[in-house]
Amino acid sequence: MQVNITGQDHQGRGVARKEDKVIFVEGALPGEVCEIEVEKEKKQYQEARVIEKIVSKSVPSPCCYYPLCGGCALLHQAYPDQLAWKEKKVKELLEKFAGITPRMMPILSDEQFHYRNKLTLHHLGLYQKKTHQDLKIEACLLVDPKINEILKRLKDYQRNTHEKIKEAMIRTTTQGETSLSLTGEIQIEKIKEEFSDITCLLVNGNFLTEKKTIKDKLCNHLFLLSPESFYQVNRFLTEKLYQEIVSVFKDSSHQHVLDLYCGVGTISLIVSHYVRHVTGIEIVKEAIENANQNKQLNNITNVDFICGKVEDYIDHFQEVDAIIVDPPRSGLDSKTINHILKIAPQTLVYVSCDPVTLSRDLNILKEKYNVVSVRPVDMFPNTHHVECVCLLKLH
Repeated sequence: MQVNITGQDHQGRGVARKEDKVIFVEGALPGEVCEIEVEKEKKQYQEARVIEKIVSKSVPSPCCYYPLCGGCALLHQAYPDQLAWKEKKVKELLEKFAGITPRMMPILSDEQFHYRNKLTLHHLGLYQKKTHQDLKIEACLLVDPKINEILKRLKDYQRNTHEKIKEAMIRTTTQGETSLSLTGEIQIEKIKEEFSDITCLLVNGNFLTEKKTIKDKLCNHLFLLSPESFYQVNRFLTEKLYQEIVSVFKDSSHQHVLDLYCGVGTISLIVSHYVRHVTGIEIVKEAIENANQNKQLNNITNVDFICGKVEDYIDHFQEVDAIIVDPPRSGLDSKTINHILKIAPQTLVYVSCDPVTLSRDLNILKEKYNVVSVRPVDMFPNTHHVECVCLLKLH
């Protein structure tokens, strides 16, 4: 059938309507007229694919693997339009699920391509869209060019040795250091010789290098990272994201700050210069080891780190001026939210990578907090994901 695309849903799909039924069209944009084929029929809606664009608003994709690859969803949309859609998406989700219309700050953005400092590969490929089937690639437009160089070397190595690399994780830093984690049927001596220039090489859980971490520089601080530790992937925008958080604490009178889901201590250590004391909590053992190393590396003495589940430790704290949360995509659990409401710090900074779970949590937190501002940050260009920094103040 032929349809007019009148909107765009929160996954980036085009939205059309036919006979009072909503149709979600993969790869379509508002303003387009498309010939489509329905692939999935539901009671309330249909899902369809584009056969032909009669009127097109799309831009040519610079990637030969798009749209088969599952890494990107919006390469057919001009980048300024991606940003406008993400701002609109955050605003609509907050209104729908949190019942609030907060002050929206303009979205922060930077480079559209080559922004990722980390890539995980399966059989030296990526997953095809909506499947776990491998898609063989030669390079990815989203990653640091250094990662693509290492990918090419891995493919050459596997071709020459006939070894089977099951999974590979490549990470780079601003300091020119690289970590490479591999699993599979791999000869230790051969891989060690071939990749002797890699700073941190991990094969089937065993380090083949003396160094077990790589070093990055962020906001004039140095950070050591283990292969298992979480670290923001956007090498251009992470500093801007953290400066948003720092701006809350500059010229403030905050004394004791809790940093929940603190990872390797990035936010804790950067904020520590503006408050009396910071306590960071993180469940990943390797990340806490890195956090303590980073505290020493940067000569910071007013920060403590706890290894454990946030929900198991948050009730140990009562006298807290501010809490920073940067939870996983699933958001905050009910116990953590209830204890935040019980502690009732004057300031709450919520860093979110999913505006849906953010909206769900803000709907509860608004019992005691006003949402002062929301700043979207495009940490993941060409995908439907968007980060947000929310500032909340006690009523």
